[in-house]
Amino acid sequence: MDLFPLRQHVQFNTYYEHENNTGKHPNQPKTAVGMALLSLFLAV
Repeated sequence: MDLFPLRQHVQFNTYYEHENNTGKHPNQPKTAVGMALLSLFLAV
């Protein structure tokens, strides 16, 4: 029997971001794609 039983949850989140910078001429769009890793340890 464990003193502090833990459960682990792992999740990958993907994202896409597009931004138009209209302050300068010519217009400079920025695009980003990425992935984030979320890891949780839950005491039950």
